[in-house]
Amino acid sequence: MTSQNDKHRADELEIKIDELEIKAAFQEQLIADLNEELIQHGARIASLEKQLQRVVDVVKSQAQDSTESPEDERPPHY
Repeated sequence: MTSQNDKHRADELEIKIDELEIKAAFQEQLIADLNEELIQHGARIASLEKQLQRVVDVVKSQAQDSTESPEDERPPHY
């Protein structure tokens, strides 16, 4: 009877180990997928930061090029 119990326990442990290995494999794949997403998002953020900096530079440049002060501007009815 003990050998049957030992066999049953061994079978249960083997099933649990198999289940854990399957879970670990899925988690490894999920981590790899999430890592790839993070890399893509990081690249997109870097690209958007560069675009934003170019917009800021253009706005600053236009503000510096504007030589008229508000006092020198003609009112719209002129």
